[in-house]
Amino acid sequence: MQYTYYDEQTKEGFRMKLKNLSLQPTVLLAELLGTFVLTTVALVTQGNLIILGFTLIVLVLSIGAVSGAHVNPAVTFGLWSTRKLETVKVPFYWIMQFTGALLALLLVQWFKGSGAGITFDFNHFDARLVVAEIAGTAAFTFAIAAALQYKLSESAKALCIGFGLLVGLAIGGGLIGQAAQSPALLKSAKDGQTPRVADVDGAVINPAIALAVTNKDPQQQQSSLQSMGAEATTKSPASRLTWETIVGPLIGGVIGMNLALITAGVNPFKKDESVKAKVTKVFKKGKK
Repeated sequence: MQYTYYDEQTKEGFRMKLKNLSLQPTVLLAELLGTFVLTTVALVTQGNLIILGFTLIVLVLSIGAVSGAHVNPAVTFGLWSTRKLETVKVPFYWIMQFTGALLALLLVQWFKGSGAGITFDFNHFDARLVVAEIAGTAAFTFAIAAALQYKLSESAKALCIGFGLLVGLAIGGGLIGQAAQSPALLKSAKDGQTPRVADVDGAVINPAIALAVTNKDPQQQQSSLQSMGAEATTKSPASRLTWETIVGPLIGGVIGMNLALITAGVNPFKKDESVKAKVTKVFKKGKK
């Protein structure tokens, strides 16, 4: 898993860099296939943490040397924030990741015999869900950055990243579970209101997967609310891709990656020398 450091560019330099962008098709294909596989597993196993963790281990071992096996827009964004990925490559990674997740959703819908389609609902924003996504993603990306920082074997890195996903999902999902059992939620349910945390089932910590997975099934949600003494209205579940699962993971990715570097004694905000500057320095040293 190799990442290219970049230097701050002027607008003109940025345009030249975009023109001379070197991004192999195999990198894009690896990200598309990796996200496709991970999303498919998340859908068919209903988010089984153990299986998801081992799936990511397999992906890191199989495509890590090709694209880095990000398979998550938050991971890509976190690596960019630590200067380990060029700015112009970020949107290409994101496009492939969301495309892979969308293809996985269409495949599962076809096998289920349900109509192909997706519904969005950006009318909700629960701060508790955002914080849960931040905490879970930060824990996950902390493990990734730590695995990349230290000279571990490829298998050790894969294990660290895979189990990091388990920890991140457990933290995020656990926090949401605590909110779902809070007295305030029970009171609002009895008053006939539908709490936002009652709509979701755990954390996703991956905006691409959030595109494919949905809120709780209406029947499941109705049964849960009726057990609280409230009446629930039936509606088709919308995609989990909301401001909560976009903002939370992206912030968490930045926090986790940078905290790992700071913990290792590395200054993530220090500007790296350009290749030209390094060559000049070596040349001047040789002349002395």
